[in-house]
Amino acid sequence: MPTKIGFDLTFISDVNKVSGEEIVALYILKGLCESELKKKLVIFVDRKVEKQLRRLYKNLKIVVTRKKGVVFYKRFLSRYVRKNKLSTMFYPHASYKMKSKIECKKIVVLHGLNSKDISKRKIRKTVKFLRSCESVVAVSAFVKNELLSKNKRFNKENITVILNPLSDLRAGVDIVYKKKYILCVGDNDNNKNLLSILKAFNEISGEIDHDLVIIGKLSEKEKAYKYIKKYGLAHRVIITGHMNRDTLFGYYKNADLFVNASIYDGFGLTPIEALATGIKVVTTITPSIEAIKDIECEGYINKPKDYNDISEIILMALQTPKNEQYLQKRATQVKEYYNYKKVIRKYEQLIKKNLGE
Repeated sequence: MPTKIGFDLTFISDVNKVSGEEIVALYILKGLCESELKKKLVIFVDRKVEKQLRRLYKNLKIVVTRKKGVVFYKRFLSRYVRKNKLSTMFYPHASYKMKSKIECKKIVVLHGLNSKDISKRKIRKTVKFLRSCESVVAVSAFVKNELLSKNKRFNKENITVILNPLSDLRAGVDIVYKKKYILCVGDNDNNKNLLSILKAFNEISGEIDHDLVIIGKLSEKEKAYKYIKKYGLAHRVIITGHMNRDTLFGYYKNADLFVNASIYDGFGLTPIEALATGIKVVTTITPSIEAIKDIECEGYINKPKDYNDISEIILMALQTPKNEQYLQKRATQVKEYYNYKKVIRKYEQLIKKNLGE
């Protein structure tokens, strides 16, 4: 009986420039490569990622595919499964491009139904594919309930909630930035709600010495960038673009405050990364924050579209004396709660169950 496990990494183009779902996928792979399941893995990647993985893992079975998206899922993968008799296909993220007609069991990790790979117009296609899978991993109870709300006939027994691991934490490089700053992570995705943060910062910029640092890339055609230009904030708002993890954590550890005003988070990775770094955090209530019952952030944004409310919360958080002992204790709690080895053990159990072991 075949026991090979396919592992889809075709959605990653560079191991050194990853975020969100990509980071989680790589750490699930890392955990499985430290287990007895490594010998059963078949990793699907493009040529560049193959070379990067070869340096990280020895004796790993890797299949290079030139095709991605629909062509990979519909043609290449279905042929490979038939020819090599894969018993299980593991998808560490979900996409409407995925097809159900492959002759093996399927496990999919769902980070939410509101993402760049699952637009509102494609939710029906995505849910149809997910219903064909033997196991769907929801990264939070919120995501599980969201999925069930889209299809009342979905089999609840096929959904397992496994929280994302807090992975790839870094000490962070030393950032040479002469002014104090508030930090946020985002881009042009409306869910990130950067415009509200910018409006809140503009409201209080005359009362504080801090700059606002945005980790991410903004298009000049979008509202956030136009707002910065319109109100002459370019000298106070720094847009860094994409960066590696060492630099990202350098910005985390030197920030006076991290702000997250997302209007949608299937999980919410950046707020817990900030907490794990030991800095003050103001955030909307994400599933990742909600899961840890015995910690408190410096402020909670209940009205993410109300920039006046956000500005008041930011001011209060900045004015609250910094309790270094509490921040470090909280950081330790968060890291222990989301320890990636505990999370990977749950994935091992799920995969073995699908293999019939």
